[in-house]
Amino acid sequence: MYKGDFQQKTPGVKARISVPSGERLAIGVGFTYGFPIKTPSEVALSGGGSVPSEIVYHFKTILVDCNYFFGGEKEEGLTVYASGGAGLVLASYKENLKGSIPSGQEPMDQIEPASESGFTLNFGLGTQYSMGTAMIFGDAGIALPANQVNGQVVENIIPAHFVFNLGVRFSLGARSND
Repeated sequence: MYKGDFQQKTPGVKARISVPSGERLAIGVGFTYGFPIKTPSEVALSGGGSVPSEIVYHFKTILVDCNYFFGGEKEEGLTVYASGGAGLVLASYKENLKGSIPSGQEPMDQIEPASESGFTLNFGLGTQYSMGTAMIFGDAGIALPANQVNGQVVENIIPAHFVFNLGVRFSLGARSND
C-alpha cells in the first residue's frame, strides 16, 4: 500500500532466502514483485478532445534484512519477531491508449515510458507458528524512503508504503534439539 501523493495498493509475491545467525537472528535477501497497478487517465489530442488511456505502474523490491526472534528462530509453536533492513525499489510506468486517435491528430500529453528507483529503510513485526519444517507466518511493516546520504538530502521518488505478508516458510537445514 503506497502512500504520499500516489495512494495505491497492490498484492504481490515475495521470495526470501535466509540463513540463521545464532539462535535468535536470521539474515536474508528477498525479492518482491508487485502486481501491476492500473489507473484510468486521458490523453489530450492536438485537434482538441481526448482519448481514454490507462497508466500502468510496476513495482519490484530487492531486500536485504534480518529477523530477530524473541523465542528461537526454529522454536516449536508460536514465535514473535521484529525485522529491519534496506530495500531497493524499482518502479516503472507507461501509458497505454484505450481508444484510437483520429487521423491528422497527435497525442499532446501522453506519458513516456520510464523507470525510477530509490532506497527504503524497512521495519516490521511478525509472528510465526512452527510445525516442524514448515512455518506459517504473518508480518506487517513500513518502508520509509531513504532520503539522506551523509547528512545531505537526496531526492527519492519512492513513496513510503506499508507491507503486509502472509505465507509459509520451509526450513531446509537440520533442526537441533539442544
